[in-house]
Amino acid sequence: MEGVVALAAEEGVVVGVAEDVRYRDLESPRPVIYRPWAQAPELQLPVIVARGRSGGSLAPSEIRIVVQEVDQRVVVTKVSRLDDALSTALARPKFNLLIVGAFAGIAMLLAAFGAYAMLAAIVRQRLPELGIRLALGATPGEIRRLVIVRGLGLAVVGLVSGILVSLGLSRLLASLLYGVSAVDPLTFMASFTTMFGIATLACWRPATMASRVDPLQVLRME
Repeated sequence: MEGVVALAAEEGVVVGVAEDVRYRDLESPRPVIYRPWAQAPELQLPVIVARGRSGGSLAPSEIRIVVQEVDQRVVVTKVSRLDDALSTALARPKFNLLIVGAFAGIAMLLAAFGAYAMLAAIVRQRLPELGIRLALGATPGEIRRLVIVRGLGLAVVGLVSGILVSLGLSRLLASLLYGVSAVDPLTFMASFTTMFGIATLACWRPATMASRVDPLQVLRME
């Protein structure tokens, strides 16, 4: 059932249809029927939402006075701000977001250090080749560009593989998200751009080290 049905003062008369609401949790909207309290006096009202004329909050004493003016049978036992209730409802999603964000940050740092270590090892293994290239007339800029392009090529392969795996696990991630799709293209684009930038920074130092290789020293080592 899509939408929320509201009933008028006369029983059975539909006066409007509204969107589904999230009133018990924030994960899934539910269809709800609104009925005037006068039509269902047997219903218990554990919560009453009140707002001032200007949209501001009311003092607890003002709320009790207004409720007593409407119905003296209703006793207000507790008054709390809607922001506090919303913070309580969002406590678990925020905690899940904090945990996921912490693991994502650690994974990002590990990826950056891994890319740097891998490229540094590749540069050390290819020192003779790079030294020969420099001896034959290659410029430091060409050597730097060669190392960066190779490193970024490996990074792109890893990023594309990670995106494909994330798309495959999107259903599992959907339970931890609110207000955004598990396959949101902007999120994937931002993640790809961020990781690509980190990979570029991780490639820069090994590339700079490779461009400063002394050809004579490398050939003597061989």
